[in-house]
This record gives sequence, C-alpha cells and structure tokens, in this order.
Amino acid sequence: MRITPTKWQLEFAESKSRSLVAIAQQRRGKTIAALLAAKPQSVVCVPTYEQFLYCMMLVDILAISPSPHIYPVSQVFIGFSQDFPCYVSDNITEIILDEPHLMFSIQDLVKWRQKFPGIVKVIGTEPQGSMYYSLLGVLGWDVMYVGEGD
Repeated sequence: MRITPTKWQLEFAESKSRSLVAIAQQRRGKTIAALLAAKPQSVVCVPTYEQFLYCMMLVDILAISPSPHIYPVSQVFIGFSQDFPCYVSDNITEIILDEPHLMFSIQDLVKWRQKFPGIVKVIGTEPQGSMYYSLLGVLGWDVMYVGEGD
C-alpha cells in the first residue's frame, strides 16, 4: 500500500527544507566573516540576499574595520561588466567566492582577470575536488580552499 503525504506534510517538509538551507548558508557566512576579520580588503560575493544580510550582521557583531566589501550577486552582478568595476579598488588583491558556480561562468572570471590583473587570489569555500576551482588554478588563479565540508 502506498502512502501519499498530505498537503500539510508537504508544506512542513518544504519549510524544514528551507530551514536546512538557511542553516547551511549561515555556517558558510560564519566562515566568511572569520576570513573577513583577517582579510578586510577582500571582496566577498554571496549568492543570496539573505546570506548577504547574515554576513553583514556578523561583520557588525565582530566590529570588523575597515568594513569589508560584501555584495549580493543579485544587486552587483546583473550588468556584470558595467557595475562591478566601480566596486573594485586598486588595493584589493583577494576575492572570496562562495558558491561561485551560482554566480559566474569560467568565461566571466577570465574577463574579470584580464580587466583586473592585480586580483590573482581566490579563497574558495567549495571542496578541493571541485572541477571549477581546478580550472581556475589552470587559468593562473592562486586558489586557497577553506570551510571544506560546510
């Protein structure tokens, strides 16, 4: 006999699923906030507006100064080539990419590297086995991995 879930059960499962995603994003947010405390001249790109708000809250709590450059992808990277350069200053040499495959194609990063040759280091929060990061290394980016398994 097959049991079909009720509408309430489906809604509950969906709400639990959203909660688990939010928790996972918060754990990554903590990793990023810790990195920012050590590297305040980095640029941080996060995939959701909720994660952006969470990171900013952590920055306030930790009183990180100077204030890091954290941007939600939906606000910054629509119109990537026009909008992004105004956020990058000459003294920024590192970028923290959280879930970059949600935000950038490899072609985007190749163009970005050509436009800003001083930005050469990527601090990634994806597992080291990621094909995406392996390809960035082949393309000449200095890749460091943190938060593996978050």
